[in-house]
Amino acid sequence: RLSSLRQKMAYRCALASLPRHAATGVQVREMASLADLKNRISAVTSIKKITSSLKQVATAKLKSSQKTLFNGRPYYQAVGSALDSKLENAPENLYPAQYKNLIIGFAADKGLCGSVNSAVTKQVKKLTGVEGGEARPGVEISVATIGNKTKSQLNRQLNKQYTITVDNTSRRGPLYSTCVVIVDSLLEFPFDKLTLVHNRFINTLNFDQRIADVCSKQALQEKVEYYDYEFEGDNEEVLSDMYEHYLTGLFFSAFIESNAVEIAKRMTSMDGATKAANDMLDILSLQYNRQRQAKITNELIEITSGAQAVKEMMEE
Repeated sequence: RLSSLRQKMAYRCALASLPRHAATGVQVREMASLADLKNRISAVTSIKKITSSLKQVATAKLKSSQKTLFNGRPYYQAVGSALDSKLENAPENLYPAQYKNLIIGFAADKGLCGSVNSAVTKQVKKLTGVEGGEARPGVEISVATIGNKTKSQLNRQLNKQYTITVDNTSRRGPLYSTCVVIVDSLLEFPFDKLTLVHNRFINTLNFDQRIADVCSKQALQEKVEYYDYEFEGDNEEVLSDMYEHYLTGLFFSAFIESNAVEIAKRMTSMDGATKAANDMLDILSLQYNRQRQAKITNELIEITSGAQAVKEMMEE
């Protein structure tokens, strides 16, 4: 009896490769030929090479992504300290009774990284009221996605609410210049409240989702009081520059957090897939050797029986 859940799953996958009876469609374990098992072993070996290579690549990238993350967190905290303290104590009427809410899902462009993309998608669906969320009357919701996987997962249910989609952001890694372009594009769309949903790195095995709400530039200039600071020049111009810099820092923080989570989960996912492939190879190799030995034994019995029959005929 198999001892671990992973070995049981590998055993079931190995059984799934066995042929089915042509008349009944019922799976027959004894009917798997040596050629079928050999082809299955070859296929699993190829998959194992791919998953092992992806794991090695992710392992090599993980240290660099964590270094970028830990160096970037103090920067964002410093940039956001001036606005965060004010927005936390913002007046209750910061948003009007009927306002426009732009919800942005920040995820990855590629898969094979566990639940990284689906976790962000689930939170966006809750905020939009599609799955398990509360209805918000008077709120006009629009959706933007950063990352190809989030777009494909939300496209069917929220197609009419899409405003902008940004793909291929992770090709060159987290770049501040990329965040500047994204923020400039988003500021062209009218909104009273911006909600950013992204993954947050905890450690190599764990992560959670961060939901950051930001008011519009107009609300910041008109309804948030800044008596603690002295401005050189026009207050509105300084606040406008500060707002754009704050928003860019927020997106850069989401970028480096999401990138670290993606690489870490890809490493652990590919490690699990490689171990599962090893378990499947052990089971398939055992079945192959048993059938090969049984075939050799049957051939020896046939040869021995034939020789004995010839000997008896010669004696008669």
